[in-house]
Amino acid sequence: MLSYDFIKKGEIKIKKNGMDIEIEFKNLVTPNGVENWNNKQIINLDLKDSNEGYNVKIEIQYLEHEIVKQNIIEGVDFKDFKLCPLIKLDRFIRINIPDDLNVKFEKGDKISGKIIIPKIWYFGKQYGLFCKAILLSK
Repeated sequence: MLSYDFIKKGEIKIKKNGMDIEIEFKNLVTPNGVENWNNKQIINLDLKDSNEGYNVKIEIQYLEHEIVKQNIIEGVDFKDFKLCPLIKLDRFIRINIPDDLNVKFEKGDKISGKIIIPKIWYFGKQYGLFCKAILLSK
């Protein structure tokens, strides 16, 4: 069961059965390595053409579906919102890399690790999941 706590306007903390939502993965390819985007480090991982990628994709799509099904904030019905999917082009997942996680990956590296989805962001009539790395390795 998903639960939600209002953080501030535009952000909602999300948990599953009272725990952080964690997703582990192995051997997903990064098409570009670590990138700087909007003054932060990110990494895109390719979910296509692997069973591991498919499993991550299904977990994320399930979460996105559950958010729409439930009324998260009184007066805000996400059924009327446009989802900005975490999975781009039905293929890539963008992961934020926290400053304290010092990693270096190059184009084509196979990455294993663990991510958490700690919050939902929303702005106007759009929303999406925020994804953060807690462990990344080759």
